[in-house]
Amino acid sequence: MNPVRASQLLLALAVLSVLLGLALLLKPAPDPLEKLAAETVCFGDMSAQPSFFPWQPGSGGDQYAARAIPVNARCGHCGMYPARTPQWAAQLIFENGTAVFFDSPLDLAQFEERSKTLIQAGTHGKVQVRYVTDYPRPGQWVKRDEAWFVVGSQVLGPMRTADVPAFARQADAQAFAQQHQGQVYAWAKLPAVVLKRYQP
Repeated sequence: MNPVRASQLLLALAVLSVLLGLALLLKPAPDPLEKLAAETVCFGDMSAQPSFFPWQPGSGGDQYAARAIPVNARCGHCGMYPARTPQWAAQLIFENGTAVFFDSPLDLAQFEERSKTLIQAGTHGKVQVRYVTDYPRPGQWVKRDEAWFVVGSQVLGPMRTADVPAFARQADAQAFAQQHQGQVYAWAKLPAVVLKRYQP
């Protein structure tokens, strides 16, 4: 091979190696939540213990304010990881500031129903406040009793079954229902049969 041609080929290979190395170095670090979402879908572990997250007095926040979902939080009802599906998530906060996170508003309600005795006799006190995620704005929380819910839509929840997405604004819930079917309810008007029908 011509020495000039060989040196050009070696130079091209060296440049290519440098560019490849730079591309690897500049690649952004993976987001842990994206990694969780990309993993195999978890269909729940009913034997898993709920994750209780005590309020940290030094955090500077209100002990009854909604909190970000810890990546390692297990749903208090089904054992799944609410951080994987933040648009459905819910949480409740006890009197002493301890929080429990859930995959969906229905899981929160079912936890309370299933755990009535535990809650009444528990060390955390009574439930102080309940929050649900505003479905179109994951990470935005609204008090459950002030939210609107869509029942009977074609959109499947975290368990890949029917569920009830929550909305901060009634107009958003109605727009969602028009697009995906279903009916809009305030929590207090939600038919009791919904809790039993969608129980995992």
